[in-house]
Amino acid sequence: MMRYTVIGLGQFGQELCTELSARNIEVVAVASTDEELEQIKDLVTYAVVTDYTNPAALRELELDDQSAVIVAIGDSFEENLLVVTHLQKMGVRYIYARVMSPVHEHILSQMNVYALINLSRVASKQLASQLESPEFLRVSPMDENHSIVEIAVPRIWVGKRLRDVGLRTEHHLNLLTIRREKGRLNNLTIGLCGDLKFGRTVHSLIKSLVRWEGIRFVFISPEELHVPSYIIDEVVKPSGCEYKEVRTMDEVLPELDVLYMTRVQRERFFNEEDYIRLKDSFILDAEKMKLAPKDLIVLHPLPRINEIAVEVDDDPRAKYFVQAQNSVYVRMALILMLLNIEPGLFEEETVC
Repeated sequence: MMRYTVIGLGQFGQELCTELSARNIEVVAVASTDEELEQIKDLVTYAVVTDYTNPAALRELELDDQSAVIVAIGDSFEENLLVVTHLQKMGVRYIYARVMSPVHEHILSQMNVYALINLSRVASKQLASQLESPEFLRVSPMDENHSIVEIAVPRIWVGKRLRDVGLRTEHHLNLLTIRREKGRLNNLTIGLCGDLKFGRTVHSLIKSLVRWEGIRFVFISPEELHVPSYIIDEVVKPSGCEYKEVRTMDEVLPELDVLYMTRVQRERFFNEEDYIRLKDSFILDAEKMKLAPKDLIVLHPLPRINEIAVEVDDDPRAKYFVQAQNSVYVRMALILMLLNIEPGLFEEETVC
């Protein structure tokens, strides 16, 4: 759990302790008088009254080079600098020091303090961000280039689980890798292998790919884990896409452009014996990869168990780690879209 020591409990120090405690962060509040602690002593993890300008008193706080200390003193230029100096001599690395004036800021920056807190600058940035994007409920600047932003939840998401929001289904998180690696999303033969009955990502990918022309599906699974009939009848057939179902991988590998592997999920089985019998039905290894085209790409939603042998990781056709990285970029684009911010970063290869 994160833990901060806050030294100096004026208005800013008290409000900071209150906010940190509300976020379930451990807080050690250090004041110079009992009166300063009165309002927050029941909120923080530990409350200490001491002469924090005395290095001996600071040492009793048992701070070390991994401690994070916020010097919130705002009524005394000298005390603020004195405490920062003592902390540095004690070896404390993560010192967040409140800035009281431009001269003070210059001195602290020369002392190589870990982070400076300029309240007027932070407040103006928060207000500007909220005026620019009303969806921003709270902006917490971390440094000059990074902030933690709390945004309003779109109405259509209210009351839904993350799973129900449909980001993967509606916004094609699995398509970017195919588009980048194959150069197109049409006229492809897509092999989907493994648990096609319960695999949510498989169903999402099918629903997405049927929107492109010339898509041909090859469903590779044991009989017990075949594609549900409602996916065939309500998604594949109405789209006009060709498809076939097979029970072995070897016979179709040579004709595939994309192979989407999945794991057999233990949690989907009521009978342990059925899981044990089927879990190793399809394993992609180096020997099988010899049957595949040189321009095949292999995808997987991850994590894997043993359905893709580790030896395949070194094959240039293995793209599942690239796929995971690409999903980060797509999620970034989705966040920009939800905030109505013009990306300006994604060119024609972006498909969301």
